[in-house]
Amino acid sequence: KLSTDRSDCLLSFASPVGLLLSCNHIYNQYLFLDNSDENLRKFEKSARNMHSLARYSRANQINKEWIERYLNEAHSFGLSSVRAHFNVMAWSDDPSELKQLKNDTGSALALMECKPRHNTVDVATLYWAGMAGNAGDFPAEESFYTFIEPALCFFTEETNYQNSVSP
Repeated sequence: KLSTDRSDCLLSFASPVGLLLSCNHIYNQYLFLDNSDENLRKFEKSARNMHSLARYSRANQINKEWIERYLNEAHSFGLSSVRAHFNVMAWSDDPSELKQLKNDTGSALALMECKPRHNTVDVATLYWAGMAGNAGDFPAEESFYTFIEPALCFFTEETNYQNSVSP
């Protein structure tokens, strides 16, 4: 969107919720580098449990297949298991703009082929955990397991700050 006929301006995959989102917002990016081997051991145990429960529920069978696919990827390609979380916090001084902000942010996420989840319950917890030094307070149930490479696709480094102490 920022390219011209004479020059290319390549943006990150997450630029719709970063530089291209035209409202006051913060895009939070979290990667939790837990012990990958321990995570994979937990998934192995979970797959065994799902296997034994698969005859009682199709959901257990499907979950077992998803876990096995994850484990196969990790072991086949030597990938590290990590937890990730990404969120957008948008705000306005005018309460009448909030519905439009919600729509604009949801549309930006949809451009990334992500399904927006409008969190209202633990927003304060996520806000607090986003402050420097508070990552230990981040609610684990708000993160998802993935590998480092796909998680980095959701990172954005572009900014449109007008002032910076950095040269």
